[in-house]
Amino acid sequence: MRRRKLTTEQKQAAAERLAAARAKKGEPSYSQYCQAVVNLPPDHYLSFKTVRSWIKSNREKLPMLKKAVRNKDKGSIMRMSMVQGYISNMESYLRTGLWLDMFYGEDQEYATGWLKYGTIFEAQQHACNNPAVQ
Repeated sequence: MRRRKLTTEQKQAAAERLAAARAKKGEPSYSQYCQAVVNLPPDHYLSFKTVRSWIKSNREKLPMLKKAVRNKDKGSIMRMSMVQGYISNMESYLRTGLWLDMFYGEDQEYATGWLKYGTIFEAQQHACNNPAVQ
């Protein structure tokens, strides 16, 4: 089917209508995502835009990995499963705000750190030994 040829006036009118529609739409609210993640500054290492770009790049790897599985390459099933799990965990992070993986980065190149808040036993021991807490 051939495209319709527009005159310059029609092109200008269409551009104006499109600009008005874009201005009317406004900014997206991303209500399906955790607002703590959406509100992170863009330079944060786990910011919304950064994680979405990691998801996109890992999704682009999947067809190549699936082809390797069909060719029965050694270790291909494991690599594909790792990428699928990583994508799933990043999507979960965007929804909940909890990072579930032990690694982060586009290719999982950085390790996450762990924080120890203390155990219940330590908290009970502190309460028993400190009369100000009782």
